[in-house]
Amino acid sequence: MLNYPVWYLVCWDLDRDAIRSFRLDRVNDAEVSEEEFAPRRAEAFAEAFEGISLVASRIDATRQG
Repeated sequence: MLNYPVWYLVCWDLDRDAIRSFRLDRVNDAEVSEEEFAPRRAEAFAEAFEGISLVASRIDATRQG
């Protein structure tokens, strides 16, 4: 996900059983695991970030004007 100028990793946190987002420029270390990917409902992600495009649109409008 891009919220100019920052990229975010949006994922499902198995420990919290919830959606999490992480700023990629703040990730210091990553580890490859043997766990398999489990698809989640797209609607859950859409609900969690509902309204974020409005925030991005306001930022863009501020830059243009």
